[in-house]
Amino acid sequence: MNLKKQQEKLERRVISEKQEVQNNFSSIEKKMKKNNLRLRENIAQLESNNKAHVEELSTVVKTNENNIKGLRKLQQVLQQRNQSPGTTALPISSSGAGATVTPKPLKDLRQRTKFSVRADGDKNEPGINDVKLLPGGLFVVTDGYNSCLKLFNIQGKMLHCLSCNHWPGCLEVLDTSSTSSTLAVTLPVGQAIDILEVTNQSIQVKKSLKVNERYRALAAMNNKTLAVGYFQKPSDVDIINWNGQLLSRISSVSHPWRMISTKNSVLIFSNENNKSIVKVNSSDRRVIFDIKVPQIANPKGINILSDDSLLVADLYTLSLHLVSSGGRWLKQVWTAPSPSAKDDKLRVHNKMILCFKARNPARTPVVGLKPATDGYMQISKDGFAIHCAISAWRLLIVEKNDEFNDNNDVSNGGDDG
Repeated sequence: MNLKKQQEKLERRVISEKQEVQNNFSSIEKKMKKNNLRLRENIAQLESNNKAHVEELSTVVKTNENNIKGLRKLQQVLQQRNQSPGTTALPISSSGAGATVTPKPLKDLRQRTKFSVRADGDKNEPGINDVKLLPGGLFVVTDGYNSCLKLFNIQGKMLHCLSCNHWPGCLEVLDTSSTSSTLAVTLPVGQAIDILEVTNQSIQVKKSLKVNERYRALAAMNNKTLAVGYFQKPSDVDIINWNGQLLSRISSVSHPWRMISTKNSVLIFSNENNKSIVKVNSSDRRVIFDIKVPQIANPKGINILSDDSLLVADLYTLSLHLVSSGGRWLKQVWTAPSPSAKDDKLRVHNKMILCFKARNPARTPVVGLKPATDGYMQISKDGFAIHCAISAWRLLIVEKNDEFNDNNDVSNGGDDG
């Protein structure tokens, strides 16, 4: 009997201990779940705090970037005011076909000098094919009618005349320094490209490249290759090396008249045949666009600005137009005055060099001058003046108005034409 009681007591004790253990486990489990819940809440709170902190830092970064841009714009405005006191800063920003136009500085210009590009030994009246402005106020003119290259200073004094075996076509500035400049010039009939060294005293031929075609248009792609356009053939742009060897050919791009190249191996040129503007990727020979701009009747000279927009010269209207990098017309920025105009004040977008040419100036009326269809306007990338040949043999030089006063205009060589 006693044994049975002891056994029952032991069983109750075991059951009690089991229940206690189970209760302990349940309590521990509840505490662990509660702790896990708190941990999850803490983790979520940390993530939320970190996200807010990251967003706050991003906002600060964007604010700083905007402040930097604002400071840069302010610096540019101050520099423009310091360089050209009294002018209104109207910056132009254009990028892509959908770009909008905002104002850009337009500077008052005043005629400085007008002179003849004739030389004593000329057999014919000069025919200006191209002109490039160089450091130090020097510029080189290609005289097609007398088959020579002429070097002038800004006062109109001819410093040197280099005879060519054939008439010279287009010029390209390859390199400049404080003492000399390296240029290339095409000789279409001679099927050659001459590399020139120009100092403030002379023009010398450093090297002559023999080529297999009659090239006229010219653009340096880099220090290894040149892009050249045909003189008479209706299409094709060739990429050649500095030995004159053909590397590749861009076909069916019509007739390039003036060509420029960009750092991204993109060629932009005015199309002589259908009066359009063409943009080509020379790497894969893909035509980016070939467009006619209704506001530009006959595009000739062409130049690219720092924001990739284009300055295009219209031969028929003697005007300059701003075109976006995507080929969209933005605005007319300058127009040539009448050659007989009394008021010599001009306005022009940025700094550039222009040349207007008419083959038969003697038969061209002075009032309402309109050059023949073979005339052109050339825009230089590095010019600080505008050069307008209002006839085939005169250059009109104008510079920033703040460099002169009303009594400081001079005329060296040639008549007022």
